[in-house]
Amino acid sequence: MGIGGLLDTTNVVTGEIAVITSIGLDHQETLGDSIAAIAEQKAGIFKAGKKAVIAKLPSEARLVCQKKADSLAVDLYQAGQDFSTLNGNFSSSLANLSQLKIGLEGAYQQENATLALQTFLLFMREGKEAVDEQVVRQALEKTHWAGRLERIRPQIYLDGAHNLPALTRLVEFIKGKEQEGYRPQVLFGALKRKDYQGMLAYLTEKLPQMELKVTGFDYQGSLDETDVTGYDIVPSYRKFISNFEERADMQDLLFVTGSLYFISEVRGYLLGYEQIN
Repeated sequence: MGIGGLLDTTNVVTGEIAVITSIGLDHQETLGDSIAAIAEQKAGIFKAGKKAVIAKLPSEARLVCQKKADSLAVDLYQAGQDFSTLNGNFSSSLANLSQLKIGLEGAYQQENATLALQTFLLFMREGKEAVDEQVVRQALEKTHWAGRLERIRPQIYLDGAHNLPALTRLVEFIKGKEQEGYRPQVLFGALKRKDYQGMLAYLTEKLPQMELKVTGFDYQGSLDETDVTGYDIVPSYRKFISNFEERADMQDLLFVTGSLYFISEVRGYLLGYEQIN
């Protein structure tokens, strides 16, 4: 079960360092219906006497993580308190690195890179291994993450923002592109069991001038025209993307988002291969 936390199958492994990148309302049917309840589940990966690294979390989640760490004698390192990155400059008691370049787009990817770097430095220190700064710089600059603000074509981004916290970060990025003079539009596909109405309402509220299209895809349980009212429905995402590329000029951008299953399918289409169901 890939939900992260206490009930995740990987939790049978005792890792030296536990990392929590974010906490938001997702998998509520399993993890709980509040930030504090979900934080309790996420902190279930902390191991007695080991170390943990956490992102800047909501206050209620941070308190839960701190309490869990204290109960297990876990050394807890918190972003913004024990380490940080500002304008590409990483600062920590373990190292200070300036003018870092992050290969992934989006402000939240800098936050993720900060967590990864702090975790790596801790791991290397525990093993009494030397850190090659040049290798660190190259790794951060060349990192690629398929389906996460992935610029798969010059004017097409794929982002698997399948819950509201992730969608919030995508909206931040899209607004930045609007301010740069681009004309973004969104093609959205999701599963019926997700809070797609809440996600669509959020997109409409935060990006009122943006063109928003909803589509289905070749996966059991995906949205179709009978599930959504009040939004423009695209019968075929393949035809829509093809038409977009034919008509788009340099200021047009298309963000394909929603379910990770949807993103995977569209990615296969754009790269010239598709899984045959």
